[in-house]
Amino acid sequence: MARILPRGVGARIRMGSFDVPPVFEWLKEQGKLTWPEMLQIFNCGIGYMLVVPPEIGEDVVSRLRAQHEYAQIIGTIERQKKPDQERVTVELPGGAC
Repeated sequence: MARILPRGVGARIRMGSFDVPPVFEWLKEQGKLTWPEMLQIFNCGIGYMLVVPPEIGEDVVSRLRAQHEYAQIIGTIERQKKPDQERVTVELPGGAC
């Protein structure tokens, strides 16, 4: 994700905005991993990601669903407040990682 973003912006992904396949829950338990660790290792069910302007997001989702593709809006692109800030953050229930 960080490779497609220009300097000065980052992605904020909302955990819970997409379905995590059960195998990832199993892997987390078997490996005694935390969600931040899981997200460093696995895609946790996110296959492809499109970055589009917010004003066309819902239209893109509708068009993909019309083609029988699973599509969700899972986050936002935001200006970074600090130059050394993480490029991709994931909002977990209870806080970001």
